[in-house]
Amino acid sequence: MFRFFVTAAAAAVLILALRAMASFLGIVLLAILMTYSLSPIPLWLMRRRIPKLPAILITILLVLIAGTGLIWLIGQSISQTTQNLPAYEERLTVLKNDVIAFLARHGIHAEELLSVQTPSPGRILAAAKAVLSTGGQIVGDAILILVLIIAMLFEIVEICEKKAQCRLSPESFMSRFTIFSDDIRRYVSVTALSGFLIAALFYIALVALRINNAATWAVLCFFFNFIPTFGAILTVLPPALLAWVGSGFGMGLAVAISFIAINSCVEYLIKPRLIKHQLGISPLMVLMSLVFWTWVLGPLGTILAVPLTVALRRVLRFKSGFFPPEAR
Repeated sequence: MFRFFVTAAAAAVLILALRAMASFLGIVLLAILMTYSLSPIPLWLMRRRIPKLPAILITILLVLIAGTGLIWLIGQSISQTTQNLPAYEERLTVLKNDVIAFLARHGIHAEELLSVQTPSPGRILAAAKAVLSTGGQIVGDAILILVLIIAMLFEIVEICEKKAQCRLSPESFMSRFTIFSDDIRRYVSVTALSGFLIAALFYIALVALRINNAATWAVLCFFFNFIPTFGAILTVLPPALLAWVGSGFGMGLAVAISFIAINSCVEYLIKPRLIKHQLGISPLMVLMSLVFWTWVLGPLGTILAVPLTVALRRVLRFKSGFFPPEAR
């Protein structure tokens, strides 16, 4: 019993320490996750007899090109949305008047609703400027993540080389580290592939429905797929709401239904077949890990929740008796 209380106290202190370092620790953990996601690229290039340094530099170049393209795409979408703000304001005014008229027909006084200010382009742009004011911090964090990725790519590639050449002791920390890191890499690859399928099909649906900025919503759909449960909500709400404001309730509903159908098919029919065996995490554990790691690490915890839980579960498997024999 005494040992239990000591362990619980140590765990509480560790959690508080993690929360205190959340801003920096989240960046480091995200860099580790991205490094593992990118590590197959230089390893594949090295198998094609490209030296290690050029292989890693090519990987970093691809990351920079992809990041630049993403920034350009989002910038174009923001510019186009800004140009459409007057039309959105007019549509919102019409919707507000319709709601007030509906309430008046049912004997509800709408004078208080009349005092509610409709979001104007000026107010929306002011909010956008407030968000963009944090751009300096975002750029600084991105540079730090890039530096960490470069440094860790060299280490991971070297570890994989030693493992391939059987130069790692089976009992060494690095050997065990590669074992549970395989779980993380498998999770990332499966999530990325399923996210790509959802994003591609969602893009086709948006183009068919003639929704503006379809490519941007598809790209965001891919990244939001790494956020369990709530990622789907974050994906469908913005395009559905803009479609409702711009083209009516029917179009917004069509966008929502199309995404729900696509996401359900991929998540429940295709994704289970992309992996030979499950990672051993139930939906309840996913939800609990999402809540816990978001509480500990903040917003980045939504992305890191499942990988951290997978890694932690693999580490605990080395403790004899912590899991039943069939789970180890």
